[in-house]
Amino acid sequence: MGLFSFLFGSPSPETALGEPVSLESLPKDGCFPNSLRIKESFFIAPKPLEVGAKLSKLTHNRCTVLGNIEKGSFHKGDYVIAQVGGKPVKVLTHDVIEYDGGTFDGKLVNRQWAKGEDVTQGKSAWIVLELTVKPDEGSSVVKL
Repeated sequence: MGLFSFLFGSPSPETALGEPVSLESLPKDGCFPNSLRIKESFFIAPKPLEVGAKLSKLTHNRCTVLGNIEKGSFHKGDYVIAQVGGKPVKVLTHDVIEYDGGTFDGKLVNRQWAKGEDVTQGKSAWIVLELTVKPDEGSSVVKL
């Protein structure tokens, strides 16, 4: 890894659609130990001067979902399953930020060095996904 890659990170791919998941590998009853019901989804394009060059490159034009955690917990770096076009896809979570009524932009500032904390059942959270498309409306983000 070169010095500039270490300081500024490697750029994320232009498109990120997730890795397809076979239906056979998912629980038949649809019960997952960790789930977040999506209330809202939007794309982010943070500015390097606000959040740092590394985080800006990594999360530019990525989808963020806001919702209530119904079961379990989520953490930065988890691989989760989201529904895109009616099909399950496995995606990386770039960050998980507890929602406490503030703005997303305000919370994203200075997160580049954050280790991340578990956001647990009963709380609301923003999850920054490695997706350049929005997940299906009314679906859930789940983790095995």
